[in-house]
Amino acid sequence: MRIREASYSDIEGIAALYDAARRYFAGAGIPQWQVGGPDEITAFADVEDGICYVVVSPEGRLEGTFVLDFSGEPAYERLFEGAWSTEGEYAALHRVAVAPECKGRGIGGEMIAFAEARCRDAGVEALRGDTHEKNAAMRRMLEKNGFVACGRVRYPVAGERIAYEKILD
Repeated sequence: MRIREASYSDIEGIAALYDAARRYFAGAGIPQWQVGGPDEITAFADVEDGICYVVVSPEGRLEGTFVLDFSGEPAYERLFEGAWSTEGEYAALHRVAVAPECKGRGIGGEMIAFAEARCRDAGVEALRGDTHEKNAAMRRMLEKNGFVACGRVRYPVAGERIAYEKILD
C-alpha cells in the first residue's frame, strides 16, 4: 500500500469511499455523516486545497482516504468538557474512510503514521481529530495510535463530537 496526495482523478473514488462509510454508519446506528457529510463536492474542494490523501493498493485501487489540514479547525477553538493538551500549532485529521473490504488491515494506523511524519516535517507539535461518540471503530483506531480524548466540539450541522489529540515527539 502507498499513500499519496489525492488528484482530481481520485475524486469519484473518494466520494465512493465516503458513501460506503455513510452506509456503514447508517446500518450501525451511527448518525455521523448522515446530514452534511462529505461528498464529491467536499472531495473536490479538499483535492483543490491539497489536503486530501489516498491509500492506494499495489494494483491502483483506492483503499482509503483522509484529510490532513494544517490551517486549523474552527470548531477546535471552542473545546468544552475538557481542554487541549497543547496550545501550539496542530494539524487536523478529518474525513477518514477505509474501503469496507480493507477494514482490519492496519490502514488506519498507516494513515496516522503518514500524518505524524508530515506534522514532524512541518514542525507541528500535535495532531487532532474528532469523531462521533458512537463511532467505536474510529475511537478505537485513534486511541490505539496514541490519541487521547480531550473534550468535545460542536459542528453547526454535524453536531457534537469527541475531540482527540496526540502530542508528537
